[in-house]
Amino acid sequence: MRQFTTRKILHRSLFWLATPMMVATGVVGGALRADNKLVWPWIAGPLVWVQQNAWWILLGSACLVAACKIGCWFIGEPWHWDAIRTFCNECQRTAFRQRDPPHRHRVTVFQRKRVIWWPPSWLHLFRGGRRPWSGWIFPLVRSSHTSQRSKAIFLAPDDAQNAEGVAGQGWASNQMLWIQDLPAVQRGSPQSAIAMYAKGTFTSEELVRARLRDGTMLARSFVAIPIEKRGARWGVVVLDSEDPKGVRRNRVAAIESLAFAIGKLLERA
Repeated sequence: MRQFTTRKILHRSLFWLATPMMVATGVVGGALRADNKLVWPWIAGPLVWVQQNAWWILLGSACLVAACKIGCWFIGEPWHWDAIRTFCNECQRTAFRQRDPPHRHRVTVFQRKRVIWWPPSWLHLFRGGRRPWSGWIFPLVRSSHTSQRSKAIFLAPDDAQNAEGVAGQGWASNQMLWIQDLPAVQRGSPQSAIAMYAKGTFTSEELVRARLRDGTMLARSFVAIPIEKRGARWGVVVLDSEDPKGVRRNRVAAIESLAFAIGKLLERA
């Protein structure tokens, strides 16, 4: 997921940016007490400059370190996100048959945000009264190491009736959704099958056809489990599978426990 990878890169970048600034603060503090007449001539010039501008250097370093620390706190520790992905992998192993290839079954954590700045297509964003501030739900972390690229971003307004996709409906309804035996659709499938699939997944026929053109795998079963963060709806865990039966009912309790653990990890992320 793009957001997942970006968070890790930003956190590491901010951490390594703050480290030399803290070292520079110590160096400047020591330079203020140094006598430029007792050092080598080639050091005297820079030492005088540092002493004359120490106030601005210390202030700038302190502000930069503080900004980096706040940024790291806001992004969250990388180990939190690695742990969330580990729980997604465990959820995948628990819910589905292990003899199947991993790419046939996926577990994705979706996050809901009120405003989105990177829609999958600006051409479709403003259709049907949609706006960047309408409320959207997008994939954040996905199980396994394959199928990490996704454009599955859905409308998720406060009005549950207009929420799109299994992820959007799972978040808006705030209850588990269980969808099985969806029709197998592919390029060239009859219009009736596409319409049935679109209705069963709370999407438009146009979106289904677009995903078929992109060669995207269309799952035949879904389970969506809402996630709460500090008592408020945050997102949803979606399990999708090429198997029309998908998750068996005797494994629901286990995946609900894993989804609860993911929510608890998110409280610290």
